[in-house]
Amino acid sequence: MTATTALSALQAALAAENAAIFGYGAAGAHLTGSSLAAAEQDWTWHHEARDALAAMIWRRGATPAAAQAFYRLPFRVHDAASARALAAHLEDGVTSAYLGLVGVSDQGLRRFGALAMQAAARRAAYWRGSTQAFPGLDLLTGGSVNLLAAARPAPGRSCWRPGRRRRRRRSAPPTTTRTTTCHPYRNRRRHSPRAPAQPG
Repeated sequence: MTATTALSALQAALAAENAAIFGYGAAGAHLTGSSLAAAEQDWTWHHEARDALAAMIWRRGATPAAAQAFYRLPFRVHDAASARALAAHLEDGVTSAYLGLVGVSDQGLRRFGALAMQAAARRAAYWRGSTQAFPGLDLLTGGSVNLLAAARPAPGRSCWRPGRRRRRRRSAPPTTTRTTTCHPYRNRRRHSPRAPAQPG
């Protein structure tokens, strides 16, 4: 990518950081305890990232875009739950902005963007309580994935591994029971045999 594209990616990341700083101020007013401490820590991190981005833009001979006086929130924040949802939304925006830096030609900027994107994705997962398959690409994934649900297979699903061809399940005759003891992938009824047919 050209220097102009890299500069525009830096400006976009700076804009996202400024929006996050404003948004965390609104979210923090409805948080207490450990959640408030986490919000204050994230707010401080976004200030530091904003200053780092501004310095990068100055070094490239451009002027960092100024923060807006006011940012419209994506939804009304009125309690702790909506505050946490806002924090997750802000981190999603920051993650998307840093994705633009990952594609530039400058290796240093790519590394900076990748690390910042990973940090923002982790913070979003903390506030949401779940992670996304492709952080920053929510429109493609269609939403979040619960961490606990993703850690175990769904009930009734076999633990099939990629690379193995699935075998078509063959049903036994209605009046008999499969009793073979061959390979467990072939003998899927061994662990849950069909009930014996009623006489007559």
